[in-house]
Amino acid sequence: MDPIEARRIRPGQDHTDVTIVQITDLLADLQATGRLAVGYPPPLVMLDAGNYATDISHALAGHPVQVLVRLRATRVFYADPEPRRPGEMGAGKRHGREFSCSDPAKRHAPDIALSADSPRYGRVRVRAWTGLHQKLNRTGRWTGHPADERLPIVRGTVIQIVVDRLPDGRKPTKDLWLWHTGPAPVDTALVDLLWKAYLRRKLARTAGDRARVLAMATLRAAGGHQAGFGELAINCAERIRALLAQPQRAPGDWSIALPAGCACELCEVLGTFLRHPERRALDWPLAKDKRRHVHARIDDAELPVLHETRRQSRPYTLVLTKTEALFERERLARERDQADLAWLTDEWKVST
Repeated sequence: MDPIEARRIRPGQDHTDVTIVQITDLLADLQATGRLAVGYPPPLVMLDAGNYATDISHALAGHPVQVLVRLRATRVFYADPEPRRPGEMGAGKRHGREFSCSDPAKRHAPDIALSADSPRYGRVRVRAWTGLHQKLNRTGRWTGHPADERLPIVRGTVIQIVVDRLPDGRKPTKDLWLWHTGPAPVDTALVDLLWKAYLRRKLARTAGDRARVLAMATLRAAGGHQAGFGELAINCAERIRALLAQPQRAPGDWSIALPAGCACELCEVLGTFLRHPERRALDWPLAKDKRRHVHARIDDAELPVLHETRRQSRPYTLVLTKTEALFERERLARERDQADLAWLTDEWKVST
């Protein structure tokens, strides 16, 4: 599914409410235009880590849609409790064994496990745990939940993705965690589709010259000079030469581009800070929900920015610091471009 239109979050609006309306509006449009009907595969909506996965999944229950949300690595879930023993008295337990994304000792065996080799990520290992849920409390969207009713149990699948490397050659600093809900039962084929869909989405958002990246992959898969691919090889070589001809980043230039994807006021402030060529740090007092959104934007775009919360006064301060990885990434990208151009010159005989 293509990205849906960005919407500015107005003062007083809730980010989760806006997201739910966007998705339900999209479903209504697909149904009205005949692109979604009974028997059609449910569309897959992929969201960043700043979204409340459980809240969105609960609101969209019963709709013909799949939700795939990136999770923060600190998330904790629970399995269903064991069945009650015969004759056991009192209210039954609502939560079973704990599942922690950050603590391997608090994870049971996965329901689904698979692995694959990727030209961009190396060895990819995927594990999925079905039927997990979070403990809800009466805050946020659940503040007004009837006092005489229990909070709901919203079950979904938690997916862990472990890769050997990132597309730019760096070693990943942490695993990728996803939450999935949808109308269809979760099996190995679906999990295989989900991890590939999410990583391809990340590549599209972070690769920069996406067309050239995909074209180079096509040429390497062709394995040598073959009829019909000559124009593609020439085009790739021209693009790479243009990139290599650009001035290299000056030693003191700390400017970073924030990828498009959100037009809220927080992202405007973040973008202004990132674009500044001399400013390296920002101390930003923000409420928890706003910090969560900024954390997610930086994580999802994999920006070379350290983001930590200083918990000294209210509201807590989000501390952003641009890191030296900015220069290392560009050095590696330039070396990769030089290697690609040399390979094109040797294998496809493009002129220099």
